[in-house]
Amino acid sequence: MVKKLGMLMVGLLILTLVCSSGWAQVEEVEDFSWDWSGKEAPFLDLHKEIIIFDCLSGGEGFIDEWIAGGATVVSPTIRAMRHETIDSIGHWLSLIRGRSDLMQVTKVEDFYRAKREGKLGILLGFQDTKAIGLDLNLIDVYEQLGVKIIQIAYNTQNFVGMGCLVEEDTGLTPFGRKAVKKMNEAGITISLSHTGLQTVRDVIEVSEKPVFYTHANSRVVCDNPRNIPDDIAILVAEQGGVIGVNGYPAFVAKEKEHPTIDDMIDHIDYFVKLVGIDHVGLGIDYWSGQAGIASKEGQIRTYNRMIESGAWTKEAYPYALNYYPEGMEMPSGIPNLTKGLLERGYSEEDIEKIWGLNFIRVFEETWKEW
Repeated sequence: MVKKLGMLMVGLLILTLVCSSGWAQVEEVEDFSWDWSGKEAPFLDLHKEIIIFDCLSGGEGFIDEWIAGGATVVSPTIRAMRHETIDSIGHWLSLIRGRSDLMQVTKVEDFYRAKREGKLGILLGFQDTKAIGLDLNLIDVYEQLGVKIIQIAYNTQNFVGMGCLVEEDTGLTPFGRKAVKKMNEAGITISLSHTGLQTVRDVIEVSEKPVFYTHANSRVVCDNPRNIPDDIAILVAEQGGVIGVNGYPAFVAKEKEHPTIDDMIDHIDYFVKLVGIDHVGLGIDYWSGQAGIASKEGQIRTYNRMIESGAWTKEAYPYALNYYPEGMEMPSGIPNLTKGLLERGYSEEDIEKIWGLNFIRVFEETWKEW
C-alpha cells in the first residue's frame, strides 16, 4: 500500500511539473459562431422562408451550427472505406434516431417535410467509390440504407476511375462504366467532385441521368486543379446537372488564406453567366480540419497527414490553416451569404434556386422513391 501511494505521489508531482512548466497546453479553437436570435432583417426573413441545402457539409460536430444557421438539409460525408462504411452509416442512423430535431432524407418530399417540421434533414453520401470495391451489388445495399449520393473518386485512382490529382487520367475503367449504369438504375445521384476531367467526360457520356458537382468552383475565377474548366461546367449543365459552389478557401481565391463572401459569390456569378441560374447550387464543404472546429495546431497536423498520405498535393491545397469566407467561417454564419446574394442583385427566386431548388430538381430526376 505504501509503495502504491508513493507511486501515486510521484505521478501527481510529474503532472504538476508538466502543467506548471507549460508542457501541457490546451489548444485554442477560434470562435466564429453567429447568434441570430432576436435579430430582424429582410435577408433573414428570406433565409428563414426558403429551403437551405448544403450539398456537401461537415460531420456531426457541425449539427448545432447548421441549426443555428437555419439549414433545412445537409449532406455529411460517410467514410467510404469498406471496413468503415457500415459503421459510419450506423453511427449516423443512430444519431438521427436519438435526436428529435433531426431526420433522414431519402426522398424529395423529405426536403419539404424537414422545412415544415423545423428539423434538420440529413442526406447521406460518399466522397469516393472505394466503399463498393468491385461488388456492384453493394450499390443497392447502400442505397437501401439511405446513401443517395456517390462521388466517383477523391483526388486519386480507384477501381471506377481517376481523381483530379492523378497525373494521367485514363478515364472510367470498364468496371467504372458498369458502376455508373448501376448507380443510375439504383437511384443514386452521381457526384463528379474531386474527379479527373477525362473520367468526368466519360461519366457524362455513360450516364443516362443528370450528374452534378456537389462542391466545385470555377478554374477561371481561381486557378486550382480542384476547380473545373468552362467546358466541363457546360457539359454538366447540358445534361441537366448542377454545380455546387464550394467555400474551401484555396478553391475560392488564389493566394488569399481568408477569402470573403464576395470572393465566393464571384464563382456563383461566373457560373450563372456561363450556364444559367438553373445549374448553380451550394456545396460549402465545411470539415473537421478547419478553423472554428480545430485548433491551429490541429489543422496543421491534419494538413500534414493529408499531404503525406498522397490524398492532397500542395499545389491544390496550399494552406495548412483553413479559414472559410469571412462572415461564414462556420455554418451559423450562412445567412450572411443570403445577404451577400441579395446585395449582388440576385432575386429572391434566384436565391431559392441556388440554395436548394436546383439540386432538388436533379434528385427528382435521379432518385427512386422508397
